[in-house]
Amino acid sequence: MGSQIQITGPAIGGLAAALRLAKLGHHVSWLPGNTQLWSSDPIGDWLVDPWPLVLTFPAPWRDLFKKTGRDLASEAKRVGLELAPAPPAQHYFSDGSYLALPGERGAQFNSIKHYLGENAATEWRDFLDAQDDIWMQLRALGIETELATADQLTKAVCQRLGGSATVADVAGRLNDERLAELVRATAWRSGSRPEDTPSWLASRLVLERTFGRWQLQRLGQTEPLSSLVQLLRHRLIVRRVKLEPLPNPQALIDASNKLPAELSGALAPKVSHLTNRDTWPIEPEFPQADEVIEQPGTAEIVHHSGDGPIVYYYRVSATCDPLLSVHDYPAATPDPRFGASWQWSLGGFWQRLSKHLGTARLQAQWLTRQPIRLPAQQQLRYQLGPATRAGNEPWAQLATAALVTYAAHEDLTGQDIRPQL
Repeated sequence: MGSQIQITGPAIGGLAAALRLAKLGHHVSWLPGNTQLWSSDPIGDWLVDPWPLVLTFPAPWRDLFKKTGRDLASEAKRVGLELAPAPPAQHYFSDGSYLALPGERGAQFNSIKHYLGENAATEWRDFLDAQDDIWMQLRALGIETELATADQLTKAVCQRLGGSATVADVAGRLNDERLAELVRATAWRSGSRPEDTPSWLASRLVLERTFGRWQLQRLGQTEPLSSLVQLLRHRLIVRRVKLEPLPNPQALIDASNKLPAELSGALAPKVSHLTNRDTWPIEPEFPQADEVIEQPGTAEIVHHSGDGPIVYYYRVSATCDPLLSVHDYPAATPDPRFGASWQWSLGGFWQRLSKHLGTARLQAQWLTRQPIRLPAQQQLRYQLGPATRAGNEPWAQLATAALVTYAAHEDLTGQDIRPQL
């Protein structure tokens, strides 16, 4: 007989943990509250939500579907959906130059060489190769393995991760300013300013080169990320997850959007969806990228500036109705529903001192973020909100949900079901 587990809060990790634990035989209740963030709204022929339309790390989604029922490809096909390759991202830099950037390693090198020159292509390849080593380190620090104590963040580990350096620092070391703009954009798109973000977050760029670029499509038309969530919500019925409180739960899981007092909400972009071309800030004709618009799917257009990127997603419906979704990072505001922002920057004397205190600083900043275990009271307690130690991206929240599942199941049954890495 399984244990009674109650999950409270709308974070995507709550849904994921509910399905995983129910599949393991536990009696699970999920009380999501307001799930607007993970719902879609109709605009003309389109469904829209506040999330990016391109997935660069689909593995956590695939693992969740596989571990809780029918695999992602089969489940999506059942309702006419598919996870299809996305066209290359199109970058317009502040100096007026342009780059169509695909996901695959060789294609990236050739495209950068074509648009920006061989020196830039070589520098980008070498930079991502170094970031790949950092990504391998991060996998054991909250993504595939629980990050629980400062003992895991030894001086040697912190040095390999970049110590006290920020994303702005590593971007500034690149010779090509256009490549630096690509690096700084990773911080903005994770909800923090580059000068406030630890340098290891730049390794997120490796995901796109390793796993590619993907979009959820129905008959060639791009669907929002919330369509995947909707498939998972239907699975709650199959797994017999209740949507009402349990009388005597043995474990409680907090999936709320609450942040510790010392953390600030992630910088969420201002998102708008425009159907009237007369109101569009750009006209996406792509004169330099004919090879891109020949590919089906949504065009992702990134305009870089010193105040952060503006990302446009351009779609055309089967009836030729256009939609431009705008993610405006220069107009971003703090929103705890999207996790926590980093506060990495120091000034003057403290910036110089941080070179000697990099390990302690990294430990303090990282461990302030939400651990998956909370001190037990009458019940075992866990949390998996958006400010996880794995990161605040949706895939990171799904990875944290898997770790919470392993921990809760082991604490309740004595069985260790963690995969062998």
